[in-house]
Amino acid sequence: MVTVPPRVLFMHGLEAGRGASSRSAGDKRGYGRKAQALMDLFGEANVTTPDMAMSAFDVRAANSPARYILAYALLSMAVLGCCVWADLRRGVPSTTLLALTVVCGVFLPFARWRVKASFEACVKVQSAAIAKFKPTVVVASSWGGACALRCCELGHWRGPTVVIAPAVKACGWSSLVFPSWMPALPASAAARIVCVVGDNDKTIFPSGVERMCRTNKIANFEVARGGDHRMNNYLLGKTKKGGKRDGGKLEELVHRALALPG
Repeated sequence: MVTVPPRVLFMHGLEAGRGASSRSAGDKRGYGRKAQALMDLFGEANVTTPDMAMSAFDVRAANSPARYILAYALLSMAVLGCCVWADLRRGVPSTTLLALTVVCGVFLPFARWRVKASFEACVKVQSAAIAKFKPTVVVASSWGGACALRCCELGHWRGPTVVIAPAVKACGWSSLVFPSWMPALPASAAARIVCVVGDNDKTIFPSGVERMCRTNKIANFEVARGGDHRMNNYLLGKTKKGGKRDGGKLEELVHRALALPG
């Protein structure tokens, strides 16, 4: 009996998809390791990795908030420069102090707004890809994991889903511009999600992911011991001599999601 491989749509992490739209068919160069592993497992024709044109810092990426934040910074510098020049002529720094207060006070709300807008733009890319590619399973990592949950929340996807370290509660400075959020998933979507996070993740809080799963009644949740944010050793196994990989849970997670009742 011939087993038909699943059609897999992979939603990449924050920096993993740059340049994907310009790659030739069958060219794996530039794809992240999870995307390459999925192509090796299920065949290149059965796997797609839509490029979200997203980056935290690369202003060349169309959906990067950095390009707007950079523009804001340059405009602010120009305004402050004009204020300093005007105050030097008058001998009173009042205009500069007022402008500096406004610029600093507006920056954080502006940055948060742009990150949220970038996130929704990425969700739009993935929603269109789902409609076009018609996958049988979605695999999503980090930023892509958050996009997958948002697609489920909006009703754009209700099928089997593997979510890896979804960015629902960030650690460190990134939490200032991307605050934690809690998707409200339909029960039918939550029932078909397999979620995994590493207990050594320093990019997002594992406890935040656990809380999200508990709130949405996602029963298929596990914490990988020693797993970091990328989770490559856990998902893909460790590289042995000759370039071969030993073990790895990615294929198992995909089949586990596919086996969940819909």
